[in-house]
Amino acid sequence: MLLDEHQLDLIHRLQSMGLMPTMEVITRLGSFELIVAVAGVIYWSVSPRLGARLAIAAVLSSPLNRGLKLVLGAPRPFWLDTRLLIPSDPSFSYGMPSGHAQSTGVLYGGLAAWCSSPVVRGLALCVVVLVGASRVVLGLHSVGQVLAGWVVAVVVVWCVSRWGPGGRRRHRLWTARTAAVAVVAVAALTLVVGAGLTARAHARGPDPAWVASLAERGLYQDQEIAEEFSSGSEYSDWLEDVGLFVGVSAGLLAAWQRGLIHPLDRLSLARRALRSVVGGIGVVVISVGSAVFGAADLVTSAVLGLWMAYAVPQILAAHRHASSVLR
Repeated sequence: MLLDEHQLDLIHRLQSMGLMPTMEVITRLGSFELIVAVAGVIYWSVSPRLGARLAIAAVLSSPLNRGLKLVLGAPRPFWLDTRLLIPSDPSFSYGMPSGHAQSTGVLYGGLAAWCSSPVVRGLALCVVVLVGASRVVLGLHSVGQVLAGWVVAVVVVWCVSRWGPGGRRRHRLWTARTAAVAVVAVAALTLVVGAGLTARAHARGPDPAWVASLAERGLYQDQEIAEEFSSGSEYSDWLEDVGLFVGVSAGLLAAWQRGLIHPLDRLSLARRALRSVVGGIGVVVISVGSAVFGAADLVTSAVLGLWMAYAVPQILAAHRHASSVLR
């Protein structure tokens, strides 16, 4: 579904209903940072196996979405129609497919696919629909762009179901060596493709009509926004994606081999909460430390991934072992 006058009219009518403030809140449920945080909490404190699947799906989905946006180069609705209100957090990357729709489809759609609780499934699917609707109302995406994000999410979840942690085909294909080779190959391919697509976006530049529309509302005056809009994506974003993918994948592989991914049935609610507290503190320390010392995006993301996927369960397992010995 391409952007046409009918879709722009629909978004304009929805915005005139006074839904913008509510949708500004709902749309934050689809931010990639929150998606990673939720996957981390599930991995640490609820179900390590389920969390591992969700984490792999999330870190695969992000660069895939970034690449599809640069290939398709589709505009966002508010770039085209001066009648549309400007959201509080306007985005100037390309619009097809919707990243928020795809990321919520991967996380909450994965929960619906892999969780046995009907209540969790229902709530998860409600979040997917609400976030998708918020992107349309805010003028950040068309209906077609949201639907495309959901379709990509279904493909990612299906692939992880078959070949990811605990997947139906995993026993045939995956050993520690083949998994490590696959991680390196995917990371290298992503870096190369990302460099090519970013260079292509810089060379192509934005459509003059989009520039004129944004300039009419004064959005194209800020140099930083102009550069982001012109490029569609910065290569540093690809480095962050690859670093997180490598860190999470390597961490999960090491944790799986050391027997750290197992049910938490015997843990009390307090101990489960403590696992998330420890993990969260580490994420904050790493993030602040990288900002202070100016660590590279690739390195910081890789360290974060390793911390979340391997270091946290390893530290807690060592603490549990030490406690049992002292008793």
